[in-house]
Amino acid sequence: MTRIAIIGAGPAGLTLARILQNHGVEFTVFEKQHAAVEEWPATTLDIHVETGQRAIKESGLWDEFVKLARYDSEDFILVDKNNKTHLDLRGIDTGRPEIDRSQLRKIFLDALGPEAIQWGKTVVQVKNGTIYFTDGAESGFDLVVGADGAWSKVRTALTYIPPFYSGVSGLQLWISDINARYPELGEMEACGLA
Repeated sequence: MTRIAIIGAGPAGLTLARILQNHGVEFTVFEKQHAAVEEWPATTLDIHVETGQRAIKESGLWDEFVKLARYDSEDFILVDKNNKTHLDLRGIDTGRPEIDRSQLRKIFLDALGPEAIQWGKTVVQVKNGTIYFTDGAESGFDLVVGADGAWSKVRTALTYIPPFYSGVSGLQLWISDINARYPELGEMEACGLA
């Protein structure tokens, strides 16, 4: 029997786990957090048609996703420091609904059941089908999937090249007391344009 280990109980690891579960393939998810209720980043994910949406449908959890997905945050306006608009994508359906990362994670955790995940398992190294944790090791895996981020311990089993800055950055900011300090921007926000 094939033994599959998935390192990381984030959206990618849990999606893979659920798809494997649906096909009767045995797996174990190892997660460094000690429980599902621990703090999880309060971020939002855009779920694209050919990637995330397809995976959610393959996992059999589309109906649960649709109940929580938001289609109201798709407007995008690119304005320079002089308030000149360079790109205005208001009222255009981009096909990328949003969902909170924690909500998506809960959908998958509820579907998988508590036996699917071993909590509190911090990976130190992966080598030749053996996963070395801070509290011991487990061996005999035919496939180890690294779904634990850019600094994955699985990555070093595949390449010596560490993650590096690609030259592309994203930035999100908030302006406090926007109506008093920048009334023209406050007006955009009040109209749902910012």
